[in-house]
Amino acid sequence: MKFGSVEFFKHLIISTVISVVIFAASFSMIFGIKASSESIRVSDKLPKTADAMSDAAEEGTPSGSGSDTENDTSAGAPDDDAVTETAPPVTDAPDETPADDEDEDKDENKDELNIPDGTTVEELFGALAGKGISAKDIIDYLFEHDSAYLDSFIYREAEKAAAQSVHSDAPAEDTPTIVTVPADEHPGLYADASGLPVLTDGMVCLTFESIVPDYLSDIFYILGEQDISAVVFLTCEEAEGLSDRQLAAIAEKGCSVGISLTGEGSLEEMNRAFERISSVTGTAPCAYICDGISDSLAAELDRRGFVRFGGRRVSGDSWSEIYNAAQDAVEASANGVVLRLDGGYYSVITAEDIISYLKNSGYTFVTI
Repeated sequence: MKFGSVEFFKHLIISTVISVVIFAASFSMIFGIKASSESIRVSDKLPKTADAMSDAAEEGTPSGSGSDTENDTSAGAPDDDAVTETAPPVTDAPDETPADDEDEDKDENKDELNIPDGTTVEELFGALAGKGISAKDIIDYLFEHDSAYLDSFIYREAEKAAAQSVHSDAPAEDTPTIVTVPADEHPGLYADASGLPVLTDGMVCLTFESIVPDYLSDIFYILGEQDISAVVFLTCEEAEGLSDRQLAAIAEKGCSVGISLTGEGSLEEMNRAFERISSVTGTAPCAYICDGISDSLAAELDRRGFVRFGGRRVSGDSWSEIYNAAQDAVEASANGVVLRLDGGYYSVITAEDIISYLKNSGYTFVTI
């Protein structure tokens, strides 16, 4: 059989027709089997789905209508009305507009407080409470602006509570327990440093410490000649070692007296020096120095109103050593200078030259 002959085309047409018939039959069988499998799987699920919907309808349908629901679900179609009945009832939210209006009226009147003449403390407190100002707010304000009075008040009340005794004939289990507030240690140890100047650039505060009593008259003479004043820091031992006349002379000459704590210092040491200086000079010291003070003591003294002076102590064994050290201390201070001279011989004989140097450099002397 030659290619392109009549016989060749005859066989080609017959082969093509047979192939098409075979492929059509094969695809029909394949898709028929697949459709049958899907039908079987769907039919398996239908009873389970119907049962689940029937249970849900029974839970949400009122009594007396259960038979209708079961008939509807068994037919394979859920009842829309039954499903709708299971939804929870919708209740309208309460109208909060009046409350909001009341709050707005309160806010508008909150800042208005009229205090007529003759108002008592009780009436004033009631008016403040009506404006939302509680007793805690008042105590917090006192603690921030007048802590010294608040501390002394607490101490007095604690002493009253400790002095009172409770007597009762009731059984022991009913006897009230007396609660005592620990008394503030050294209640008189408080200072007012509100009048202290704030050192700024170009200002210097001259101080003396480790005072030798024999040199006090020389220090007073130099300060008088230069027409300035200084702060004299005394340790507890120095304050108690000076006579009343010597201690009083420091204040009489226009100088202020501060407290110099030794080592890490202590509240007891501070209180002893405070009471000695206050009783003799008539002025309560409010400044102190202590190079190695502990953080807890510093915080306590700060709470009691005392101010700690910084700066670097200037000392030496010759005039030039003292003078150069003072210049270095001044140049190292950016905003104002606290120049701490010791009260020894070389510091005293160099003090006048240091004061002249500072005046010529344009510094202004201040004290507390």
